[in-house]
Amino acid sequence: MDIEIKKQRKKRTLSDIFRGMTSYQTEAAYREFWQENLIARIYNRRRRFMLIVYLEGKGGQMERVLIHDNLVRIIFFAFAAALVAAGIKFHSVVRTAKIQEQLYLSREDEVSYLKQLNDNLSLENISLENKNSVLTETVHQKLSAEKEKQAAEQEEHIPKGLPVDGQAGIEEKTDENGNPLVEFSLGAETGVISTGSGKAVKVEEDPLYGVLVQVDHGDGYTSIYRFSGNPAIAEGDEISRGVRLFTTSTENALLGYQLIQDGTYINPVEVMEISG
Repeated sequence: MDIEIKKQRKKRTLSDIFRGMTSYQTEAAYREFWQENLIARIYNRRRRFMLIVYLEGKGGQMERVLIHDNLVRIIFFAFAAALVAAGIKFHSVVRTAKIQEQLYLSREDEVSYLKQLNDNLSLENISLENKNSVLTETVHQKLSAEKEKQAAEQEEHIPKGLPVDGQAGIEEKTDENGNPLVEFSLGAETGVISTGSGKAVKVEEDPLYGVLVQVDHGDGYTSIYRFSGNPAIAEGDEISRGVRLFTTSTENALLGYQLIQDGTYINPVEVMEISG
């Protein structure tokens, strides 16, 4: 009971103080102070105000609280500073958001460009692979054809054929030096031909048959044709397989044929048999 009475007395005292601060005597004292004091007069030139806040206390009684203008200014400037800081923060957030949006759009454009570039490169790669496949096939075909051509040319140079193009008798003999020789008895319309492609390296007289023609076929092969007819080629001529080497008649019917491989005379019959 005593505590409540003291609280009520305290409230009345504060209320009385506030009333006293706003009484006419107090206002006159304030006015006199501000007029006599130089600093106060300078300070008094400012516009001053006082914020009055009414609060409802216990028992329904209204109480007022006076807030000095300096405190109001401090609160105002603090609020203004908070607004400015919030504005700066908001502007920074908006600017950051715009930058991020621009970066996102830029990345989207870059991703789209890279995707398009990748698609173009993929198409170009497929085209190059197709071209490479065609070129590879073409090269293989050319190489194969070249190999076949070289093989055919090499085959053409091997003196494995018969040295006559018609009917002829055949007899194995040896020459004056004991080297193997095959002698062909030619018919009336049978001609002497080259057994392989090569180069005529000798066209000269022969003491036994009349004329000697020697053909170098390469790869160590040389063929020798000894005949009594007139030579149809000259020394140094490039000749192919089956080319006529002599003009023949019924009078010159014997052909001596020899083969040399790597500097050694070999039996021509063996080569012709192996060659079929």
